[in-house]
Amino acid sequence: MTSPAVNSDFQIGLACSAAICQEIGDRLRITMTGGPSGMPRHMSVLVEQIERTDAGRARSDNAVN
Repeated sequence: MTSPAVNSDFQIGLACSAAICQEIGDRLRITMTGGPSGMPRHMSVLVEQIERTDAGRARSDNAVN
């Protein structure tokens, strides 16, 4: 059986999703004031992976425009 939240047709827009991500990032930056060394190693790896993915997307977006 699946959760009702999974079966709902409710979706948020791209702008709202980006705003939520931005707020989560802001709160993490405030909470984790020790810099990257203050994060667990696994989380640092994930952050680096996100940075590489974002950089790749930015390059491909610029190539298209």
